[in-house]
Amino acid sequence: MSAIWKRATLCIVCGLMVYPAGAPAQRRDRRAAVARPSPEPDAPIRSNVNLTILPVTVFDESTGRIVNGLQREQFTVLEDRKPQRIATFSADDAPCSIGLLFDNSGSMERKIESARVAMAHLVEVLNPEDEVFLMTFADRPEPPGEFTSDFADLQNTVLFAKPSGQTALIDALYQGVQQMRAARHPRRAIVVISDGGDNNSRYGSRELLDYAMEADVQIHALGVKPLPYGTFLLDAIASATGGLSITIDKLKALDDAMNTIGLALHNQYLIGYYPPEKPRGAKWRKVQVKVTPDDGRRRLRAYTRSGYFGPE
Repeated sequence: MSAIWKRATLCIVCGLMVYPAGAPAQRRDRRAAVARPSPEPDAPIRSNVNLTILPVTVFDESTGRIVNGLQREQFTVLEDRKPQRIATFSADDAPCSIGLLFDNSGSMERKIESARVAMAHLVEVLNPEDEVFLMTFADRPEPPGEFTSDFADLQNTVLFAKPSGQTALIDALYQGVQQMRAARHPRRAIVVISDGGDNNSRYGSRELLDYAMEADVQIHALGVKPLPYGTFLLDAIASATGGLSITIDKLKALDDAMNTIGLALHNQYLIGYYPPEKPRGAKWRKVQVKVTPDDGRRRLRAYTRSGYFGPE
């Protein structure tokens, strides 16, 4: 597959600069931003005294393809570096609630056709039971559309879009996570199509990641001929939330890229375990999932979020 995969760790995100050198930034009063809602109780990754559920996508690193058909005993779950006993395990192809975020800023002017083709490919790999909303963004996020299963309308919305203005990528992702409150399905994800630039957001990357983790929403990123610093930003956001980050430079790579994201949306393992008791105030729990190949030769990598917020 011609997609170039890059991942970034959560610790890098903590120091990530939203406004790189040379990019004009207009910092605004945060009180003007959309109020932060509480996370949904039925989100796909959740924790209470009973059970923690993790959605996991597995890739064969030698081929770049998603791996299905693995068994419970091939997985190891670590919380704060300590092994946990897997209590529940499933690999169902369940319907998804998906947010499509489309970059329509000025930096996309020469890439807009590739972005439209990417969106068309993604729509083709969605399941009829899925529900999707679309949001475009430039200087600011446009109001998101309602969830729909009429995917043809989504393509018509961006068909005549004319790129202009600066880029509020992080604000768009933040508002996209907020829109997930209206989702019907427990499995929820955002797919953002962008070159990764951001020079006009109110929020910072740290605020976005905290909010996305609280709401248990995965963010998948498709970088269309990304700006140098754009690749880093998209990789970091996807990595921390358990999503995929794919960079494409040529149109012929789009088909494979969107097929991969489509498979990742639907072909996940759901692993549940009972979290250990932690001292009062230990809210953040670091999580890692490892997978052992059945033949001992393949290099398999499990993608899930870097952690979760435990009960108070």
